[in-house]
Amino acid sequence: MSDEKLPYEEFWRFIQKNEGLTIYTKTGDPFTYHIHKNSILVDDTDWSLGPKMLKYAYGLWPVDGPSGFGNGIVQRSSHVWGIFAEASKK
Repeated sequence: MSDEKLPYEEFWRFIQKNEGLTIYTKTGDPFTYHIHKNSILVDDTDWSLGPKMLKYAYGLWPVDGPSGFGNGIVQRSSHVWGIFAEASKK
């Protein structure tokens, strides 16, 4: 990806394309996810990552690791970081 940040809607398309693939957290833990409406359902948890939180996290992106998302608003930050890092490779 170039240094210029994509609009969220375009970035979301990369996230959708990775649905069902094995993604890794920064520490190397594997997981998969599925999309339901505009939310991400991480397969190894009961958590749903909603669109408002995802857009907020994207506003902070790129960050060096999950802790870069900061103040706890971004739930499951290790999963969000892995999903965003994979989508950013495109």
